[in-house]
Amino acid sequence: MEAFANPMKNNTSIKSIAKVLQNQLCEVYSPEEAQSITSIILEEVLGITLTQWVMDPEISIEPTQEKQLQEVLRRAMQQEPIQYILGKAHFYGLDFRVGPEVLIPRPETEELVALILEEHLSTSGKSPLEVLDIGTGSGCIPIALAANLPKAHVHALDISTPALDLAKRNALHHQCHIDFFQCNILLETPLLPALDIIVSNPPYVLESEKAAMNNNVLLHEPHSALFVPNDDPLLFYERIAGLAAELLAPKGKLYFEINEKYALDTEAVLEKFKFRQIVTAKDIHGKDRIVIGQKS
Repeated sequence: MEAFANPMKNNTSIKSIAKVLQNQLCEVYSPEEAQSITSIILEEVLGITLTQWVMDPEISIEPTQEKQLQEVLRRAMQQEPIQYILGKAHFYGLDFRVGPEVLIPRPETEELVALILEEHLSTSGKSPLEVLDIGTGSGCIPIALAANLPKAHVHALDISTPALDLAKRNALHHQCHIDFFQCNILLETPLLPALDIIVSNPPYVLESEKAAMNNNVLLHEPHSALFVPNDDPLLFYERIAGLAAELLAPKGKLYFEINEKYALDTEAVLEKFKFRQIVTAKDIHGKDRIVIGQKS
């Protein structure tokens, strides 16, 4: 694939590069996605912000940079997520290393973190909070919490060794002490002190929903972190709620990110395990996304 039709004599302007990137990406992405990916590429590969690009579209780049852009574009045209191509993603003001062994952090999960912090920042200094993240992936949730609740004791588990290795590198990068450990939450019960917070963004996409998913997700992100059987959509919620009923201290809180279709069903699961003050919060798109319950 010839990414840039006009070979450079000396250098090429950002304006012309951006046009080529957007035009080609529009072949496999929506115009909005193509523009977003173009902005990410220009900022991460060339160090040029959107503001700089708009204010001075004639900024030029070097031939070596163009070769790097061509390789990034080649992979993006195969619908490989730009976060995997660049090896990093942004989450709650922090940079995280990511790869195909973990899900790419989503804005909806940032809202989950923000809600937890909103509820606990005012009390976190009174006594150290004991926090557990179940299914940690890249470690974005526990690291974001630890970075903002410096007195908290944060634990995080995952079934995947490669995911845990990556999460540990992210914690080290951000100088956050997290107690990471491997655990199959469906079969094992972790040994932990009484917890104040349990948070989880477990697999919740039905197998039947695959047909509606974009290839950049379906072909590249780990299916084990995404999908649940059609006949058991609340598999992880049932198990984690049961564990939370055991592991949480009195008045401890459980926070779930959920499939929007199953808000009432998830609330019913928490009711089954005697949680109270159960509420569902909507995300920025107005979809049911977070279910919260407090242990009796």
